[in-house]
Amino acid sequence: MKIEKIDPFRQVELVGAIILAYQQTFGQAPWNEGYKCPICNLTLSLNERQTCCPDCLNKGKSVLMVKYWPTSKVLSDFYQEMSKPDSLCLVAKGDEEILGFSWGYQISINPEIDAHLEAPGLHKLVSGNYFYLDEVAVLPQYQGKGIGRNLIKQLFENQPYKRIILRTLKESQMSNLIISMAGEIILPISRDRVIMSVFY
Repeated sequence: MKIEKIDPFRQVELVGAIILAYQQTFGQAPWNEGYKCPICNLTLSLNERQTCCPDCLNKGKSVLMVKYWPTSKVLSDFYQEMSKPDSLCLVAKGDEEILGFSWGYQISINPEIDAHLEAPGLHKLVSGNYFYLDEVAVLPQYQGKGIGRNLIKQLFENQPYKRIILRTLKESQMSNLIISMAGEIILPISRDRVIMSVFY
């Protein structure tokens, strides 16, 4: 396994594999953002493979489930984020495939960032410029092998900021990993999510 910094605007052949890894990783536990109901917003893991929403079906309505993360949405978000200041994308590669990735960009903490991160009051707790670690994902079959930790360590070494901030699920593998790297929760926010920071 090796970790490489990539330029998604020049290495477009890797972007499709990153998007697929994104969908596969976040489509399973603990996020379970595989499918969603467009009516009641029920979310299901990719493993559940439901065609119709079971909650709506119980109410006598047949509603088709849709992809939680359609390719066009992930692709659009990814390229927008890679166009931001000091953006960085790393991939962990095995012999034939991408095993995981991380990406992020520079942010300045202000009231607008509070809204962007769904973190009311964040600018009252911290200030200045941070590297925002937007995504870290390792394909489920490769988790627990230190790939996520190595991606974050390489990210420290490949961007200029000493402070990293991120948003993740409370008590998730990511929050536990950041705490093991001397990071901390700085603000609990909605939907069981927290804002965390780590310095190096």
